Amino acid sequence: VATMTITNQEKVNSFAVDLSNSIYVLTSGHTGSGTPPRLVKLNISGGVDTSFATSGVYSFLATDRAEDIAIDASGRVIVVGATAPQSPSDLKIWRFNSNGTLDTSFNSVGFATHAVYVAEAASAVKIDSNGKILVLGAVGDGTANDSQMAMWRFNP
Repeated sequence: VATMTITNQEKVNSFAVDLSNSIYVLTSGHTGSGTPPRLVKLNISGGVDTSFATSGVYSFLATDRAEDIAIDASGRVIVVGATAPQSPSDLKIWRFNSNGTLDTSFNSVGFATHAVYVAEAASAVKIDSNGKILVLGAVGDGTANDSQMAMWRFNP
């Protein structure tokens, strides 16, 4: 059993396992307490892999929402979510190298936002057989009564 400390408002949103059996855990953070979402890498024995990011943990901005995670064929970690804790928000996608640094070959900064609709947010991510990033989420006009399912396909 592997354990890690999270705050009482924080939850584990998703996890993924790479080809070397390292486990990546994505937490939600908590905007009310200022706790940012976190991406944590665990080694095969369940301990935090301190060679990843800063002491094994990448902390997002407190205003980011991180919802799901996938790992591509090159071992890069893709995280999807949104830019703001409340509506309206923009879809946001991050790509990390296996060492926890942002992959600057992805949109030159390691992340991208998509802001065509008033409000956009991602909830799930998969990598297709061609290596393209598929994102499922919702779009709307920023009101609680108008949202639709949406799917995006990003070229890596």
